[in-house]
Amino acid sequence: MSWAKRKWRWALAAGLVVSAFALASIVLGPFDSGSTKEQGAAPVNSDADDVGEGIQVHGDWVIEVRNTDGSVAERRAFQNALHSQGQQTLANFLARQYLVGAWGVHLSGSQPGTNSPCTVNTGVGQCLVHENFPPAFQGFGGVEKFPALTVTTDPAPCCSGTTVVLQGNFDASRDGNIASVLTQMCFSYPPNTDPSTCNNAGTFTATSLQTPVDVTAGQQVLVTVRISFS
Repeated sequence: MSWAKRKWRWALAAGLVVSAFALASIVLGPFDSGSTKEQGAAPVNSDADDVGEGIQVHGDWVIEVRNTDGSVAERRAFQNALHSQGQQTLANFLARQYLVGAWGVHLSGSQPGTNSPCTVNTGVGQCLVHENFPPAFQGFGGVEKFPALTVTTDPAPCCSGTTVVLQGNFDASRDGNIASVLTQMCFSYPPNTDPSTCNNAGTFTATSLQTPVDVTAGQQVLVTVRISFS
């Protein structure tokens, strides 16, 4: 084969290689030998993005007022927030510094000293529905106490509940309203294995109602609180 023919074939082959490479660049995108990032791939989230909003505590309330004949006079559903004392109490429970005792639900009027639906020996008092542990909340003054609270969990698909449920009721001893509500924990410090010996109490969740719930003497007030986590 002559030298001219060989030179022509080499030029043709080289042109075909360059054309193929250019076509691949158009179809696949530029090749970067110093990068492992896939073209068009979504950016990888950092660990901070994966954390999201963290652990949240939810308090769902229902207050139902019933007349003496059992009919419903009013039903109010609302939510509340974790109190700063509740944050401290949870931390101390997890660190075994406190031992949880009786639960209580505290309700008061828009002017607790004058229009609460409960009474005490000195006159108008706030309302406290609590578990029936006789010594629990014994140091609380200015409240009418009702040992009618139950504490259970909502059933889960397997093994245990995922929501703490507080339910209780009381009969209003006077006309008034409910404008402020909170859940309370009676706890032992130093820790004691008997929940009835709690010697301290702290607020867990709390909120104020923009429109108070009116209550008339003799009506029954039923309270349900569901505390859940996500």
